[in-house]
Amino acid sequence: MDKVLRCGHEWAIALTEQLDDSDLDDVYQCILEKALNGGTFGLWLNRTFVADILPSFIYGNELVNSLEVESYFARAANLPLNQIFLTRKGLIVLPIRHKEKTFGMVCISSVGKFEDTLLVVLAYLSSVYINQLATLHHARLDPLTELLNRQTFEQKVVQIMAGAGFNQPRGGQPERAWFLAMIDIDHFKSVNDTYGHVIGDEVILMVAQLLKQNFRAEDYVFRYGGEEFATLFQCVSDIAAMQALERLREVVSAHRFPQVGRVTVSLGFVEVRDFCQVTSLVNRADMALYESKHQGRNRVTAFSALNVPESQLDDSDIELF
Repeated sequence: MDKVLRCGHEWAIALTEQLDDSDLDDVYQCILEKALNGGTFGLWLNRTFVADILPSFIYGNELVNSLEVESYFARAANLPLNQIFLTRKGLIVLPIRHKEKTFGMVCISSVGKFEDTLLVVLAYLSSVYINQLATLHHARLDPLTELLNRQTFEQKVVQIMAGAGFNQPRGGQPERAWFLAMIDIDHFKSVNDTYGHVIGDEVILMVAQLLKQNFRAEDYVFRYGGEEFATLFQCVSDIAAMQALERLREVVSAHRFPQVGRVTVSLGFVEVRDFCQVTSLVNRADMALYESKHQGRNRVTAFSALNVPESQLDDSDIELF
């Protein structure tokens, strides 16, 4: 017991020392592996810190199906603080909570091999982990939209280019690639000129909310600047990415904004590969976005469809209109 408590203290310090969420995830995964000593586990997490969103599978072993995730998560959300429960499948479910709200869970197999003291320590460490994750998350938010900010965008792109941040594919499903989409509100200057900046900010905020609602919890959505947004998301192909972004475009177009009425967005996207600089990647997505604007706005363009010669690819910025 003393050894477990000593390790728990050291593990808690290790978690609070992490200033990057990917590093924090790595440390937490390592802690679970060491603490469970070969026991099988899986982590499900809602990284958005928006209540009532089902958590996504992050790493470990996918021990339960989607219906069980929904059922177990609902039960976990209704448990008193610091309680765990045992499922009919013989799994221990450890809720992960922040400010009395449940944002994830750890499912652990091999019931009966773990002392109660260890489970208490794991419950404590899950609180340390999610509190540190929330601290990092809120420090990286744009104050108006509560989307991730531009500085965080650049950090995430670098991590993804380096091969980090991929979610494990579900059983039998193909590998997914990362895509970057740049999203711009059409004719936004006329909204500000006609209705004023207060209404303009409301339009930006509502578009941001639609973006958050239409991407998965494991995707990243950013306010890139002004009325422009960016998202990093995973799909199996260009076609699947195009379909996802077309659905988003239609959702925004169908939404009715107070006073303004109809608002549309133009989008351009590119697959994230091992480009030398973040600006090279953004430049490609911006080229696709510019083409959407040039072709009449309210549309999605893939960079791969532009057939741009390599000689025209540089890190110069494109000014959108």
